[in-house]
Amino acid sequence: MAMTIRFTEEETEQLRQQAAEEGVAMAEVVRRAVAERIQRQSVLNRLRDAWGAPPAEDIERAAASLGIDPDRAAQLLGVTQHRAAS
Repeated sequence: MAMTIRFTEEETEQLRQQAAEEGVAMAEVVRRAVAERIQRQSVLNRLRDAWGAPPAEDIERAAASLGIDPDRAAQLLGVTQHRAAS
């Protein structure tokens, strides 16, 4: 199935550079990225099913170390509700 994806000029240049480094077409870099994202989410889902959601303190610590908002970190981890530590 063909698909059109619009990238910014900066994203296009980053994609072009990555494709050149890997020696593949830009479309292949995108396909690999999608496959990696799906695999990563599958692993996160299995971990969450087995162990439950990470504690809010851990989410906040991870967010701080990455310099991102704790709610964004929770979203990336697939946690639907993030509650700040008391």
